[in-house]
Amino acid sequence: MKKPMFLSVLTVLFTALLLGGCGKQAAEPIVLPPVDEIDSIDITTIDGSQRSYSDPAWIEQFISVAAQATATNKESVQDVPSVAEYGRVDIANNGGTTTFFYYTDDDNGKNYIEQPYQGIYEVAANLDSLAKGAR
Repeated sequence: MKKPMFLSVLTVLFTALLLGGCGKQAAEPIVLPPVDEIDSIDITTIDGSQRSYSDPAWIEQFISVAAQATATNKESVQDVPSVAEYGRVDIANNGGTTTFFYYTDDDNGKNYIEQPYQGIYEVAANLDSLAKGAR
């Protein structure tokens, strides 16, 4: 009588562990260079216009918004996002470049940053509007 009960309990525990471990983990935190090491930010907006910013105050504001992005459980598995329309951000720092993309999901209206092979992050602000708003 004890053996069937033991197997039942073991089966329930195994199932719970299996189901609990199947959820996707959130992406690693977004990787951005320190603000004081950034020389400029070049942005190709969703409509294809190009803008370049080197003003330290604007850079600090933009990076602050991007750094507050929250990791999702969506994966970035290619060089560019798999959405039709997106913007590109190239951050020039210490002779190198950090790149990420941004877009708005038409289905849910949320704004995202996608850093290739790093992760997809939800961001509160519309980065396209932010990029176009400064001049």
